[in-house]
Amino acid sequence: MKLRPVQIVGLVAVVVFGGYLVFTLMKGPRDPDLLPSGVRISDLPTIGAEPVDTTPLPADPLAVGSQDAKDDLYCSGVVFSEALESTDASKTAKLGDIYAALAEGGRAKLVSEGVVKEAGAIAVGNAWSEKARADYKAKTLKTPLENCLKRPAALKPPASASNPPAPDLLSLGSQDARDDLYCSGLIFAVHQSKPEDSFSADAQKRRDTGIALADAAVGKLQAAGIANTGAIADAHAEKAAADFSAKAPRISFDACIQRAAALKSN
Repeated sequence: MKLRPVQIVGLVAVVVFGGYLVFTLMKGPRDPDLLPSGVRISDLPTIGAEPVDTTPLPADPLAVGSQDAKDDLYCSGVVFSEALESTDASKTAKLGDIYAALAEGGRAKLVSEGVVKEAGAIAVGNAWSEKARADYKAKTLKTPLENCLKRPAALKPPASASNPPAPDLLSLGSQDARDDLYCSGLIFAVHQSKPEDSFSADAQKRRDTGIALADAAVGKLQAAGIANTGAIADAHAEKAAADFSAKAPRISFDACIQRAAALKSN
């Protein structure tokens, strides 16, 4: 009997499926620990939950820690209370920065002293903030606001061999280089004060003169082995601009133009 194409396809499917079934039965039940990639689940690393801090919170939050830490946290509450009453956006932002510095500093001291952990430090900080808020409303602050505003300065780490104080950028380099940078800044300040004269020949001369003085000064600083010349130039430019606004430049504009002319003759 001759089989039709459909019958042939069905016969092949039966043979293939039957062979697969026999092969599967011969292999036995599938290992539930074995992934298709061949890796066993039991060999995979286990990922545990993050450890939970079960340290009990202090019974009396206002009693723990050093006096220095307590004062920081109390003052943070005082400053925060003042910020809540302020209607000046700039003042509020400044007070907010001071509050954050005091609160973070106070909590860090508690943790470093070993009296509490992170959660406990937050609880202590909240308690002192509530205490300060109540005293502020009652006008019975134990530390005046003006004293609290001075505390952040004491939070800065003391200078050491590994943490030297930041240098005064205006004092770096020779007097000659400093005068070049100051004059460059002064000329640009004058230039910026004349926006209506931005495209004239005089305006271009001012730009060229300011750039020439700045380039000469940077070269002198680099020759002296001084790095961070960009920050030094910016500091002198800011100083010159401030002096120009106050109408009290330490070097006159005409003298600065003469300095630039002397560069070309050298």
